[in-house]
Order: sequence, then C-alpha cells, then structure tokens
Amino acid sequence: MPIYHDSCYDVVSVSKTYRDLRHLSDDKTVLENPHKGWYYHFLDNGYARPAYRDRLTEGQRLATPGLNYMYLRFDWGDIEKEEGVYDWSYIEHVFDTWGALGYKFTLRICTFEGANITYATPKWLIDRGVGETHVIPEGIVSSDPSLSVEDMKKGAYEPDYGHPLYLEKLDAFLAECGKRFDNDPRIEHIDIGTFGTWGEGHTSSGSRKLYGADVVKKHINLHLKHFPHKTLMINDDFIAHVARSDKEGASQLYDYCINKGLGIRDDSICVRSFSERFGYDTLRLPTLFANFGKNAPVDIEFAHVYHNQEDLLKDGYPIIEALRHAHATYAGYHGYEEDWFAKVPYLSEYCANRLGYWFFIEGIDMGTPSSGCSEMAKVYIRNNGFSKCYHQYDLQLRLTDSEGKSYRLNAKYPDSTRWEGDKTFEEVFRVSYADIPAGEYHVELALLEGETPIKLALKQELLQPDGYYRLSQITVTSL
Repeated sequence: MPIYHDSCYDVVSVSKTYRDLRHLSDDKTVLENPHKGWYYHFLDNGYARPAYRDRLTEGQRLATPGLNYMYLRFDWGDIEKEEGVYDWSYIEHVFDTWGALGYKFTLRICTFEGANITYATPKWLIDRGVGETHVIPEGIVSSDPSLSVEDMKKGAYEPDYGHPLYLEKLDAFLAECGKRFDNDPRIEHIDIGTFGTWGEGHTSSGSRKLYGADVVKKHINLHLKHFPHKTLMINDDFIAHVARSDKEGASQLYDYCINKGLGIRDDSICVRSFSERFGYDTLRLPTLFANFGKNAPVDIEFAHVYHNQEDLLKDGYPIIEALRHAHATYAGYHGYEEDWFAKVPYLSEYCANRLGYWFFIEGIDMGTPSSGCSEMAKVYIRNNGFSKCYHQYDLQLRLTDSEGKSYRLNAKYPDSTRWEGDKTFEEVFRVSYADIPAGEYHVELALLEGETPIKLALKQELLQPDGYYRLSQITVTSL
C-alpha cells in the first residue's frame, strides 16, 4: 500500500506489487465527458430575442473546449399561445439540429422576462387577471444593448406568482412539459424558472413584490411533480428573495431544497455589485453552494460578456476561484462565443476538464494472481476536478492476452459518487482469476456508464478502441 504525504504518494511502497502509474497521466488533453462542462446560452429571454443564437451556423460546433450543452431559456408564452394548444416545433428543431452535433440540453421555462418580452406568461392567462404590466419609465436606459427604447416602452406583464389560477394553469402546462422532457435523455437538467424575473427567483426589473417561502415551495413542488426523473436546479436568489422578508422561512426553504435533492446555480458571478460587495470570487453565499454540492450539482454562470470589464474579469482569476469554491459541475458564459473566447481562450481550456470530475489513475496493485483463485485488487483514483461525481460509473478491470482475448475480472464496482474533487481514493475490490489460464497479460481498466466509456486523464496511446486503457503487464501463475 502506498505511503501518503499531503494527498500524494511516495515512490516508496510497502507492497512490492504496487505499480505507480502517475507517469501515464495526461493533464493537457481536453476530455469530452458526460454530466459536466461548459454550456452555451443558445436561447435567451425566450424566442423573441435573437441573441445569442443569431450568429451561430447550424451544423457547426462551437470552439469552446469542453462545451457540452445548449442552454435553452424559453417562455411559457412561447409554447402555449392558446390555452391547451402547445407548439413544440421550434424546441424540437433545436434538439434535432444541435443534438446531431453531440450537444445535450439544459432547460429553464420562464414566466417573466422584465422588459424584454411582453407576454412571457401567455396573454390569454394575463387577460384573466393573474398579473399586471410594468412599463419601463421613459429615459431609463437598459444595460442590455439588444433592448431598444421602443421595446422598453411596451412594458411587460408580470404574473402574481401565488395567484391560484396562475398556479392551476401552470400545473397543467408543466404536466405537458413533463410528458415531453422528463424521460428525454437529451436533457441534462431543468432549472426551476417559473418564479421571478428571468426565472432567477427575484422580482427586480418588475414589481419588486416580496413573496414568502410558501409560494416558492409551490413552484418547486410543481417541478418535482412533473420532472421526477430529472435533476432540478434552483437559483440562489430564490432563497435570498425569501430572506428579505422572512429569514426563518428562508432557512426552512434552504433545508427543504437540500432534502429534496435540488442542485443550485448562480447567475451573478463577476457582476460589479457582487465584485464590490463580496469576496474575490464574487460569490454572495459560498457556503450555500458547498452544502448543496454534497448531494447535487452546482451550476455557475457569469455576468453578460458585455459587462465583463477588465477590472471585473481580472484575467479570469475570480472565475476560477468561484468555480473552485462552489465545486462547480457546470458553467456558462452569457454572451456570444467569439466575444467570450477572444477574451479568455486559455481560461476556457483550463476549466474544461476541471468542471465537474476529472479522473486520474495514480496507481494499481493486482497482488499476486494465480489461475483459478480470487485476489484483492486496489486501484488508486484521483479526482482533480472541481466537484464530486454525481453518477455511478462502473470501474472495470480486465486482462488481455497476446492474442487479444480478454477476461473481465470484477463483477462489483466501487461507488464512484463518493469521489470528491481534489482527493485520491483507494478502491479495494475482489477480482476472480477462476477461468484465466496462467500466462502473461496486459492489465486494462475502463470506467463505464452503461456501455459508454468515461475518458480518463491518461495518455491517449493507452486507450483501446472499446474505451479500456492499457496500464501495465502482469503474470498469472499456476497454483
């Protein structure tokens, strides 16, 4: 067994059969792996606002390394313009077009977009008295360069988020959404976005009305009801909003969200007010993210790219600190890709592997295997990512002879969901040589989600066509 010093191994080992494999590591290649990584704001503020999809070429992948998801933030009013009539055609077009390029999707369904969209909640429902208009006063200049003065004068209708009729019709709409999205493998997770401006869980750029935890819970429960198979994310502003009027209620809401297994996200990294008021990482509630992250993913989104002045961006260091402190699995930049990537190409690459999990195989100990017997094997796996792994991946060992015949060794697998970030884990499990003849073999290892291989931070020449990595050689002896 290796000797540990500050989470590293000494070359000295008390086991002569231990093989140090750190020299096989590859920490440069960007690995495309599931359930982690960058996403792009493809749909933003509903169908009506063309940013940030209007500069993209259909059929062409984006350049950002490790960008695995298209983030779709659309409105109830985009889909159900007439009561009971649902138009999914554009969403399905996006799924088909960009899904063919290998992207998956994350969703947020909103009901109020500030001054951007007049009827994020459908007009037919607003007309029945569940909301009121908020007209932006003349002379006020929006921070959003895509929003014209004429757009701002139109105003927008914000629903009463606790109105019984609003909640009744929202329940029916989300039921239809659940039928389409809950079991769709193309969708990674769903943000709870039916409460608050832009779905962020606050009422700024609108009524500024304060709602209690009871109303917020109703929106959470509707999503839990209709998306039981999806990971659900909630914005940190949901809790902060309730805390403005009811700190005890906010504390109870916090516990409720964690107990329900919700993930958490923040839309506000590196905005000026947060940069000035909070720590270097600009996170308002860093411990909040750490506690949520014990059970479910954390998603960090940065301020709009056009807000990212150099004194806020600081060459990207606050972003790295935010992702590290929050144990982020996902991250997104809010803007056009060419603007973002021109600013921070190396930051994008640096974070691509570190978002979520990033697995290195540091060592292996196969003992002294004998044909017909069982043995205890040890694998030393290090997660150099920002966060733990939230999905079960099966760590599989096998032996392959010189003729290419392979023998799988283990039927049981370690619990990969305990592999936290920035730690090394010793996994010990039984392997069987019952049907393996004596001889010389290659030791090969794979990490699998079903039949899908998870890429490891190992030299690419070790990778076999079926996703196994060839790590070392071993002799199986006769009894």
